[in-house]
Amino acid sequence: MLSLARRRPISGGGKPGNLLGIHLFQCPDAVGIVAKLSECIASRGGNIHSVDVFVPDDKPVFYSRSEFTYNPSLWPRDLLHHDFVSLSKCFNAQRSTVRVPDLDPKYKISVLASKQASLPSSLYSSDFRLHHT
Repeated sequence: MLSLARRRPISGGGKPGNLLGIHLFQCPDAVGIVAKLSECIASRGGNIHSVDVFVPDDKPVFYSRSEFTYNPSLWPRDLLHHDFVSLSKCFNAQRSTVRVPDLDPKYKISVLASKQASLPSSLYSSDFRLHHT
């Protein structure tokens, strides 16, 4: 598994002025998806840092998450969006999302937790069984 530090090069990875982009993609599985995604990023001077790809055994659906750095003066946000929309149409994608953490609003995340009480010792006796309905 990749370490969290390696997976988050926010603006620090690569040349000064470059930004981190994160692309999420979901579409029917087909030959050449990774090649086209890579070509799209590289053709605009972007540099891919990591790609995670998953295709389940039971259905032909392609999922990917790509992290890349790019120069926003060479690949403005509207053109970046247009390029990934074109790819999504090419592969009939259900999802194609690009996030730029340094420019986009931060996600608001909450973690809710509670302490679980331990079961009374009477529940462990041999004549008592838990039944779930």
